[in-house]
Amino acid sequence: MLKFIEPFGIAIPSYAFFAVTGFCAAILFAFFRNKDQIIKWSAYYLFIVFAAIGMLFGSKLLFFITVLPTELNDITPKKALILFLNSGFVFYGGLFGALGCGILSGKISHEDMNKTLNIFIPPFVLFHTFGRIGCFFAGCCYGIECKLGFSYPDEPNVIRFPVQLAEALGNTIIIAILCYREKQLKNRDSLTFMYLLMYAPMRLLLEFLRGDAVRGYWGYISTSQWISIFIIVVLAVLLFRKYRKSRKASQYND
Repeated sequence: MLKFIEPFGIAIPSYAFFAVTGFCAAILFAFFRNKDQIIKWSAYYLFIVFAAIGMLFGSKLLFFITVLPTELNDITPKKALILFLNSGFVFYGGLFGALGCGILSGKISHEDMNKTLNIFIPPFVLFHTFGRIGCFFAGCCYGIECKLGFSYPDEPNVIRFPVQLAEALGNTIIIAILCYREKQLKNRDSLTFMYLLMYAPMRLLLEFLRGDAVRGYWGYISTSQWISIFIIVVLAVLLFRKYRKSRKASQYND
């Protein structure tokens, strides 16, 4: 795998290359989605700054939480800080961190949060897609052993399922569906809701094809699977409430 990419003779870690490329592509995508100034440009840039900070902090914090139980025996404040700074990234932590800080930016800019999130959700998924491709080349978040797949230099005789590319493909399909369905949405409909409704089940299933244990386990399933289940349950409750509300409204109109 290409652990390093060398544009202009400069060696760059492949994950960093794809992450930065994906971030730039996402910002450009969001820029064109806001070309008719659905939200003020000041709110657009404020959201990017806040969401980027929240994504970085949230993704590292959740990773830190997943590995902390293994370090509790001799943990100290200094060691905890070093562990946090050197920790990796967990997607769901980044997602909720970006959403939380992005919503905070909306409170500051007094911009309609639903319109703002609808602009940025597809670009965010695009960024995640590039990130998963970076994971594939870097050799992290790898898949289970199988007969047909790819091997890494440190395990030349082990064939692994390319779960990172499978998630990247799934994300690409989600982007296409979001952009297609967006044209049929009403003003208050949420792409965030629609995105989570598609991504959480996909992530729940793909986790069974992961071969790395560093992401943390609680019982028999991973941290991300527990979060996916929680999201699915919450969305199911919201959908049920929406269905009951619309049914009562239709009965009242009759």
